[in-house]
Amino acid sequence: MSYEHFATWRDQPEPLTPFLTVIIPAYNEIARIVPAIASIASHLAESGYGFELIVSDDGSTDGTGDACRALGLRNLVVIGDGTNRGKGAAVNLSLIHISEPT
Repeated sequence: MSYEHFATWRDQPEPLTPFLTVIIPAYNEIARIVPAIASIASHLAESGYGFELIVSDDGSTDGTGDACRALGLRNLVVIGDGTNRGKGAAVNLSLIHISEPT
C-alpha cells in the first residue's frame, strides 16, 4: 500500500455512493480505534474501490468519538447520540445513517 493511495482517500471525498461502507461499532475504544481506522483505510485504499468508514460511537466515555473526528478524514463519519445501547444498536444506527438520503 502506498502513501499516495491513503492520501487520496484521506483528502478527496468519495462519490455519492461508495462501493463499500465499513461500519465500526465502538464503545470506549480510544486505545485501539485510530490504529484500526488506519489499518482498514490503508488496506482498502489500495483496492482502488471507493469506500467510506462509519464509526458508530455507542456512548463512549473515553473520547473515542472525539479522537475519530480529530483525524479530519473526509470519508470517515462518526455517528452516535451519546447513549450506550450495545453493539447491535450501534450497527442499526449506522444502517439508518446509510439509508437516509443526503
